[in-house]
Amino acid sequence: MNYELYEVLQEYQLKMEGLEYPIKARIIQSIRQLGQHIPIRYYWQISHYYKPKDAPLDYTPNRMHALTKDDAYRDLMSYMKGFTLNVTANKNY
Repeated sequence: MNYELYEVLQEYQLKMEGLEYPIKARIIQSIRQLGQHIPIRYYWQISHYYKPKDAPLDYTPNRMHALTKDDAYRDLMSYMKGFTLNVTANKNY
């Protein structure tokens, strides 16, 4: 039987004045992906995307994976620093 298995390594909540709910995020590690060895083992996920000021669309990161846990953490924190109050739920979180 083929299956995927992930481990949640860290979870975070960003609380912003003006938002009624926290933004949730996590860093996960791939343990097994459908029986294949995958060199990219770390991913980050976030519950909402934000729309930068004066931008027409939400800013959706094009890279949410990393070779190391530290790189995934750095990328996630970098994304979270740009948050505005104009957010859209991530349907895949």
